[in-house]
Parts: sequence; structure tokens; C-alpha cells
Amino acid sequence: MSFLPVERRRRPLVVSLVATLAAIVAAVSIGLLGSRVSTAPDVWIGPSDDAYDLGLPYATGAEPRLVAGASAGLAAITYLKFRVGALPGGSPPRRAELRLTRAGGALPAYVELSRVPGNQWAERTLSGYGAPPLGTVLGTARPDPLDGTVVFDVTPVIRAAGTYSFAVTAPAGEGLAQFAAKEADRPGTRQVQPALWLSATGQQIPPRELGTTPAPATPPPSPPAAAPPTASPTASPTASPAVSQVDHPAPPADWPTTWPTAAPTTWPTAGPTTWPTDGPAVPTEWPTAWPTTWPTDRPTAQPLPSGWPTAPPSGWPTAPPMPSWPPADPGCAVGDKLVPTCGVLWGVAPGAHTDTPRTVALHDFEQKTGRDQAVYHAYHRGTGDVFPTAEEMDIAREPGHKRVLFLNWKPTGASWASIARGDPATDAYLDRLAEHITRSFPEPFFLTIHHEPENEVTAEAGSGWTAHDYAMMFRHVIQRLRDDGVSNVVSVMAYMAYVPWNVQPWFEDLYPGDDVVDWVAWDSYAYSDPGYGYGDFAEMMNRRSGSRPAWPGFYNWAATRFPTKPLMVAEWGVWHSESNQGHKPYFFRSVAQQVQLFPRVKAMVYFDTPHNQQGMDSRVDSTEEALGAYCVLGQHPAFRVALDG
Repeated sequence: MSFLPVERRRRPLVVSLVATLAAIVAAVSIGLLGSRVSTAPDVWIGPSDDAYDLGLPYATGAEPRLVAGASAGLAAITYLKFRVGALPGGSPPRRAELRLTRAGGALPAYVELSRVPGNQWAERTLSGYGAPPLGTVLGTARPDPLDGTVVFDVTPVIRAAGTYSFAVTAPAGEGLAQFAAKEADRPGTRQVQPALWLSATGQQIPPRELGTTPAPATPPPSPPAAAPPTASPTASPTASPAVSQVDHPAPPADWPTTWPTAAPTTWPTAGPTTWPTDGPAVPTEWPTAWPTTWPTDRPTAQPLPSGWPTAPPSGWPTAPPMPSWPPADPGCAVGDKLVPTCGVLWGVAPGAHTDTPRTVALHDFEQKTGRDQAVYHAYHRGTGDVFPTAEEMDIAREPGHKRVLFLNWKPTGASWASIARGDPATDAYLDRLAEHITRSFPEPFFLTIHHEPENEVTAEAGSGWTAHDYAMMFRHVIQRLRDDGVSNVVSVMAYMAYVPWNVQPWFEDLYPGDDVVDWVAWDSYAYSDPGYGYGDFAEMMNRRSGSRPAWPGFYNWAATRFPTKPLMVAEWGVWHSESNQGHKPYFFRSVAQQVQLFPRVKAMVYFDTPHNQQGMDSRVDSTEEALGAYCVLGQHPAFRVALDG
């Protein structure tokens, strides 16, 4: 029995009751406050800068809407910049979301978000080819056409205070995505501007917090008769879940209130006849010329928003010097598995189908196009000589002209099934090849095995040439090299990407597996005569067939099928037409306009030949105008990737 005083015996009980009461009060408080935490983010951050780039010399940062996608030959990329201050709880958020509000029009089927390593851009000056190159794709959204919001999970990116830039794209052919910009917010109304939502709880933010009904349509302005408006000043954000972090300028007094309901009935034949005298200066070093004719079978797209120019002003120079392009920001460099941190590796297979020595063909191509090639593509077959050859190693190691090798090997003498089972002659060659690579060439290089296999598939079981046989052959070759100590091969699965093959029931069986494939590639060519493959760069990248509407286009398919793999256009070119010589330079200009609509593509390798098996000419200098357009294209900031980084 305890003889402690009553007061001392009661004290633990009192303390316990007080502690329990305090816990209950805290729980209630947390519950009440936490109701907000559980249904709303801890921190809401609006953009410090947002604008979309059209590849044309005027800025869009003051407009109340953002556009991503392509229409009638123009491509739009939305850029967003957020300044993240103190993180909720002082730790990285358990969940971070980037949210966009639809601002009229139907959303396209694919919307992608990419990281932009460069932060040295501003909405007032974002225009033309000065827009920064895109980095890693963070995610693809598949919204319903009338969704009110599009959400991307950016938790892996937002780990500390700092400035973060992103790009929003929609592959060409999918239509235009229109989102509310920060200028669309109005005091006392629902917040619709782009937002970063940072949560310390890790809970996904319910859609009702931002609203799922679309904002009123905000059409673009009429064609500018004076200087485009400049963006209003923005304040550095301070984390606050309830208060917008930007000013809210009033909308222009003459802002349109309706959106076009149908495509134009006629196609413009020229751009504006004059340039605003108080707007941005017309570049003095602009591409050589604008096409004199437009394709007659343009793909169907969403109507071009009212006010978008369809051609440059008349009177632009026809033979300017090579432009002084802005440098990539920051310097893009190759990383693991040769994937560039931003931008696109630029390469060539020079002098293809000719007897010109490889070094001579490469140097001639680089001299006439005005720049070094980051990737050199060469072809090997059979079980004779090993590779890289001495000449190829010299090309890769040329002082002051470093290059990455892309070697293409096609085994011969045995079926795919036989090689997969361990054909003795092929295995002996692979062992000899591995010994040569490990001894002579430790640098990383691209290697593809029997590119474009679709054309040789024999679907009958037991043929030795089924799609499954190909996949097993590819696996065997890569695994044999790895078992022999080769660690510097970056493996590439290269498809033919011919639409009739893409929809065959065996097509998916070709893929060897993520563990033996580092990059996914495809070969695609543009035709300069109307018919199959006629159009612009976007048509080539997402080619479809009217008789096979289920095929989404190769880029869309690859982005969905291989979301973690970098993509490469392993061969591309434009076939010359004597009757339509303006198409090739037009196509090269469309690459500059549209390349960043496909941010998963991290390498493009041109196939330069005076004649293919059908006698068609893809040379970039088939005409002076074509060469001029290609030279300008090669200086695009997206293709300035440093190999020494």
C-alpha cells in the first residue's frame, strides 16, 4: 500500500489528464487545420514567367493564354518558370504537382512536360530561336478533350529551393492545347494561372481545389498593327497557399471575346506586307527564303488562331550570311548512355551508297554545311572485319572535332533464330569483336543490330525470321558482348517505321526488352512529291495512314510504349523532286519550327546520298536553296550539344 501524500499520488493522474486533453485539443486542431492540409496544398506558387514561343520574332509573355502544339505550319511551345522559396516544413515536398487550366478549345490527346535546364530566359524577350532547348521529359498527360485541368507530378524535380523552368508541348498533329497564363488571373476570382502545388503530406491535391470547369475562352489578339505588348513586371514569389504571387494587369480594352468556330476557307498566300515599326526588329540574318508554294495536301489540323502569321513579312533577305544564333543555355552535354542533358545530338551518314572514303565524305559534308557533326553513322555486315575500324576510331578522336560513333551491324550467314540459339560462327565473331572493342575503343558508342527488321520478317512459325526470333537474336548479341566484357556499347533498337508494318499483329514482338535496349530509334523520310510521306517535319515524325487510323504516329506510339527511353531518328532525309524543288528547303525550315514539339527525341542522324536503291536523292545540297536552309537549321540552339561535358 502506498503512503504517498494524496497530492503526490494525484499529480501523475493530473499530468496524464492534461497531456491527454492537450493531445485531444491538438488532434482536433490538426483535424480542423488538417482538413485544409488534406484537401489543399501547403504551398501554392504561381509562375514568375510564362509565355509561348512560335519561332517568330515577337514575344507573347503579356497574353492571358498559353499555347502548345501546332497548326497550319506553326509550332507553339509553352515555357514556365517558378521560383521556389522556403519549402513546407523545411523539407522536400512529399508531393509536388504542376497544374494547368484549360482556357478554351479541346485539349489534344497528348500533352508532355519537359524540364528546361536553362533559366536565363524571360517572358518579355522569349521569341524566335532564342528559346532554350528542352531537357528530360518528365511526363505525358492523356487528357480528355474538355478536361478543366492538366496535372503533372513533378515530385522528383522539386527537392530544394531554387528556380525551375519547364516546357509544355503537344506533338504536332494532335491539335492545340490552350492554357490560362498568369495574366488571366483576376483579383477576387478563381485562380486559373499555372501553379506549382507543394504538399508536405504527400496527398494528391483534389481537382476541386483548382476547379475542373474550363476558364472562359480567351482568344488571341488580332494581327498586330503595332508592337506586341510587353509582359508586366512580376514579383519574386513568396510561398502562400491563398494569395497570388503575381500582379493582375487588366486585360486589353480591345481583347476579342469570341473564338473562331471553323477553319479559314482560303489559305493565305503570303505574310503581312509590313512589319510593325515599333515592334521587334526583323532579323537581319534570317533563313534564306520562304517557300514559294505550300503543300496541296496539308494535314487536317485545328484552325489557326486568328492573328497568327503564316509567312514572314515580304522583303526579307534572300541570301543572308550565316546567322549568329544565341548559344544554348546552359551548355547541353551528353550524360549517361550518351543522352544529352538538353537538346538533340546532330549527326549524319555521309556519302551513303557511294565509294567515297568515309573520312572524305564526312569532312566534305561538314565543310559544306558549316558545322561539325556530333554523330557519325556507318554500316557493317557479316562476320568478316571487326569494328570500329581504324578510320572510324580516327573520326571519333579527331583533335578538336570529337564525334560519337553510331555503328550499324547486320549479321549474315545464319537466321535470326539460329543466332539466338548460339550459332557457332556468329558467336566466334562476337567474341572476336568484343576483344577488339575492349582492347582498342573504350569510348561509348551507339550500336544497332540489323536495323529496320520489319522488312525481313516472315511471320510463319519455324521460319527462323519471325519478329520473336529477331528479338531473341538482338538479346543474344548484346548479352554475348556484355558477357565478354564490353561495357561501352549503347544499344539502339532501330525500326523501319513504315506504317503498314507498324500495324501488323507481330509488330510488338520485335522489341528485345528494356534490359538490352538503351535507345529506341526509327528511320523516316520525307517525299517532295504529293502522296505518301509528303508534308513537313511533324508529318514525318508522326506519320499516319488514312486507311489505318488506329496507328497514332510513331512518336506518339514510342512515347507511350517506351516512356523511360530516349528516342532517336536514326535515319532521316528529304527526297529531291525536280518538279517541286521548293519542298526540301521548306522541310528543313519546318524542322527548326517543330523539332522541340518532340522533346523525347535526343538524336537525329541525316542519311545523305545521291541515290538510294530507287535512285532518289536526299543530299542536302541538291539545290542551293536546300543547302542554305539546312545550314541555317544546323545552327539551331537545340542542336548545340557539347560532347566534352
